[in-house]
Amino acid sequence: MVIKPRKTPVSFRHFDALIRRLEVRHPLVWQVQQDYDNAKAGFAGEESLDFQLSLLRPAEHYILHQVRLQVNEHVFEIDTLIVYSNMIVILEVKNFSGRLDFCDELGQLVQHRSKEEPRALRYPMSQLERQQLLLREWLAKHFPQKIEVHGFVVLVNRASIVQGGDLIDGLVRADKLPFVLNRLALVERKLRLEAVDQKRLAMKIAGACKEPYVDLVEWYAIESEYIRGGVYCSSCKSWHVERLRDRWCCKSCGHVDKDMHKEVLRDYQLLFGNVITCKEACRWLGLKKGTCLKLLKDISEPTSLSRKKVYYSLKSLT
Repeated sequence: MVIKPRKTPVSFRHFDALIRRLEVRHPLVWQVQQDYDNAKAGFAGEESLDFQLSLLRPAEHYILHQVRLQVNEHVFEIDTLIVYSNMIVILEVKNFSGRLDFCDELGQLVQHRSKEEPRALRYPMSQLERQQLLLREWLAKHFPQKIEVHGFVVLVNRASIVQGGDLIDGLVRADKLPFVLNRLALVERKLRLEAVDQKRLAMKIAGACKEPYVDLVEWYAIESEYIRGGVYCSSCKSWHVERLRDRWCCKSCGHVDKDMHKEVLRDYQLLFGNVITCKEACRWLGLKKGTCLKLLKDISEPTSLSRKKVYYSLKSLT
């Protein structure tokens, strides 16, 4: 039973806004796009695992996706977590392509792809060990009963070629995962929870999950001058839009819309937060103060967060 379903990561909307607004002359344009592509590939890999999870033995278990917990000052994320009556299993999903050279002794993974230089990737087994360590620590604080914690790095890309992985405990291909877990569930009998405690544990973990904090502008240290304002057409995505009386008109496709400015303010919200001043709105919308004030007041009441500035909340746009 899935009690915490997988959702499209909130960071994707932030990436969309940043890529749409980031000036092409900025040196990090390529890096931002690559990071976004990698994030989408990783999420697609997680989604592809659903069929394999459907093949698990029908014994009672609870599946939680995108688990994000905090223990002391450490926040850790788990792609998929399965709570059995006799164990918890962490699944770290990897959608790596090309030839993968694992060296467990050195804690090293090198990826080889055609027409590219070999690339050292973060060693997934070390990442998994950290997750297991922190989850055990979290359980010790929040759940008094003992339960075993196992973990697997799951390779979901069927086209990848793995070298050295056969000697690594905990590394498994996605196609083999259901059989490994079904066998492990039968073998692991040291500790067993009652059905009510098993469900209580799964619900406690789900309830403790924290929403990720996303601030890509701060993460990439991008100066605001490199992030463009402006209204774009909600139909053809052209930037050739002008304000005519009480509506917006696209010069490229002729589309007319009263609310194009709301998409602009949503971009601002994703990049800079939930409040905006009239001055900032004027720059982003390319309008005079009087028109901006009218549009902002239609969205929210003004709030003074300092003596000199009046802010307008953008929370109603989400």
